[in-house]
Amino acid sequence: MLPKRRRARVGSPSGDAASSTPPSTRFPGVAIYLVEPRMGRSRRAFLTGLARSKGFRVLDACSSEATHVVMEETSAEEAVSWQERRMAAAPPGCTPPALLDISWLTESLGAGQPVPVECRHRLEVAGPRKGPLSPAWMPAYACQRPTPLTHHNTGLSEALEILAEAAGFEGSEGRLLTFCRAASVLKALPSPVTTLSQLQGLPHFGEHSSRVVQELLEHGVCEEVERVRRSERYQTMKVRRAGLGPTPGMSCPGNDNTVHTMHGEANRGS
Repeated sequence: MLPKRRRARVGSPSGDAASSTPPSTRFPGVAIYLVEPRMGRSRRAFLTGLARSKGFRVLDACSSEATHVVMEETSAEEAVSWQERRMAAAPPGCTPPALLDISWLTESLGAGQPVPVECRHRLEVAGPRKGPLSPAWMPAYACQRPTPLTHHNTGLSEALEILAEAAGFEGSEGRLLTFCRAASVLKALPSPVTTLSQLQGLPHFGEHSSRVVQELLEHGVCEEVERVRRSERYQTMKVRRAGLGPTPGMSCPGNDNTVHTMHGEANRGS
């Protein structure tokens, strides 16, 4: 009997160790750290156990080994601030991990493997774009582009819209459409325009509109826009337009296919 009990005692430590050993890591190039604030301790523990059971490597503490930092209910500004504090104490040459929303982890757990990191997963503050945008990024039709009420290029787009208004007052449908299209493209850009090269290859941005933007970027003012803004005819037509109320053609058209002007309305009102 003694030998049997001895074998059990000798074997039991190894058995306990085996039961507490986490499953082997299936993805050695991925080391995940879950940030506890906003996520909560119990949810973090649950997600950690679930991820490890599927072969993911999840770190208990944030270290230079982390390749993916996952946060929940955290803004991009908060995430970047958190990382800046961590990187200040990190050893020189340490590569910062990717800051990701919890959606990346849940999608990865559902797929059973790390899914590719996309822009929608990242918690990063977008900075001004220095290089030119890809023409393929910007749809040619206005109905396919985002048109936010607040955007990054208000001053530039308003200048082009003034020229579009003036063209509409004169009955110049071609120039009205040209400036309206260029203003629409500016509104859809994801970052402020700081150099003219950012507009290269974008649809509906011709030489005239580019020249206006270049003057604004270099001097803060465009002589042509200011001349139109101060002109007696433009100011008179603005007053008349306010009295007539909104009618087709009084502002930039909502699509790229039809252009109306208020030239006829202006003639009837004079």
